[in-house]
Amino acid sequence: MPFRRTRYAPSPTGYLHLGHVAHMLWVWGYGRKHDAEVILRIEDHDRGRCRPEYEDSIYEDLRWLGFDWANTIGHPSLFRQSDNDAVYAASLEGLAARGLVYRCDCSRKRIAEHSRQGETGEWVYSGYCRDRNVPADRPHGLRLRLEPGEECFDDLRLGKQTQDPVRQCGDLLLRDRHGQWTYQFCVVVDDMRHGSTW
Repeated sequence: MPFRRTRYAPSPTGYLHLGHVAHMLWVWGYGRKHDAEVILRIEDHDRGRCRPEYEDSIYEDLRWLGFDWANTIGHPSLFRQSDNDAVYAASLEGLAARGLVYRCDCSRKRIAEHSRQGETGEWVYSGYCRDRNVPADRPHGLRLRLEPGEECFDDLRLGKQTQDPVRQCGDLLLRDRHGQWTYQFCVVVDDMRHGSTW
């Protein structure tokens, strides 16, 4: 049987609530049913809202509820985003070397002025900064240059899904103007390096 791994990845921006517990119950139960290893990952990319006491509480509450996981999270850890800046920087460099990253100094106001709402209600970034060559010494974020095209995958609950990220959200922000990595970037890098298959 091929190796299977899934993950539970809370953000320590507050104490666990029933939604977190329901999600862990699903991940943990699905892992047990399909003989998949369950890892715990701490997604603390938002340095402004994450707190060590919330992270400690996550471990305590999950253990009290009877959940377990396969990995150990020390200090530092491969499974805590704030400990892995070098990993994300290397991934970013790889994308930049292929010409897929550009600087963006758009404010929320400019994004609203130059963007449209997509099918899901999200703002679709227009690509305003794609060819502006925003100077490196100006405060800026970094975006991933996406090309049109459909991505297909099987959702375990909803079945076959097809999406076109360009139409859904436009070029993704990888790092914001404050130097913080974004959720969309970190979770993809982490799933790849942690070997998450489900």
